[in-house]
Amino acid sequence: MKKLIIRLTPPSLFSFVQVSQSESTVIKVTALVACAVFSFGAGALSVITHVDNTMTFNKQQIRDVFMGAAPKLKLIPVVLPISEPVRLQFNIKVVGLTESRIQSYWAQMRFSGHMKPPRELKSEADVLDFVSANPEAIAYVSADTKLPAGVKTVFVLDQ
Repeated sequence: MKKLIIRLTPPSLFSFVQVSQSESTVIKVTALVACAVFSFGAGALSVITHVDNTMTFNKQQIRDVFMGAAPKLKLIPVVLPISEPVRLQFNIKVVGLTESRIQSYWAQMRFSGHMKPPRELKSEADVLDFVSANPEAIAYVSADTKLPAGVKTVFVLDQ
């Protein structure tokens, strides 16, 4: 007998968990509902780096950094948890992929031994602390987030 449990996590995600009692397996599929992301007020986002970082970035370069396609830049990409609406907005508008497609890509990269996914931190406060302490760090936060000394905006994506 199989059960389908639908769980609403943040307003931008629906998690579907299918449990097969006979096989004792859990298959989790996270489906992004794009209209929910934008209907719940996801605003602009800022891509940030350490204040000593002198590089400039366009949208494609940022995508490449977060997808591991720019290793020569020697940057440390940092992401927020899946539960954060700004992550979903970043994935859709900058990376151009859903969370499930990105997770699949990184699973393949890890399996083949090529690359590691971006470092995931628990909150915007943790991201800001990490970026201010690491000149090689690059991350994103909500555009209305107050940036501490040591952190600067290098790219803004409006809603």
